[in-house]
Amino acid sequence: MIEIGKPAYIRCDEDSHYVEVRMQKPKDDLTILERINQHILDADIKKANVCLSGGVDSQFWLRVLQQLNIPMKATTYLSMWNGAPINTDDYTTAKLCVDKFNIDWDVVEIDLK
Repeated sequence: MIEIGKPAYIRCDEDSHYVEVRMQKPKDDLTILERINQHILDADIKKANVCLSGGVDSQFWLRVLQQLNIPMKATTYLSMWNGAPINTDDYTTAKLCVDKFNIDWDVVEIDLK
């Protein structure tokens, strides 16, 4: 049995292939953005680095950090094969995002061959 949290909010019994997740409604009316901001304040984050793949989750974090006025830098990995990019969709989406929202951006080329 694997348990996470005290009290356990996730229990996983590998023998029976059973997973139990317990969630409790918060006792406040904070929005998700307010809750994220509180975590950032508690962690004393002054600057963020985001690996920007172009997907919705990394774009979400750019927008959250921007909304909360946290300085940031985005980095996108451009996968190459014999000098040609192979993740052009990710790269193009990331470029559109950083251009639109004026975000500091680095591109790191990785030769996969």
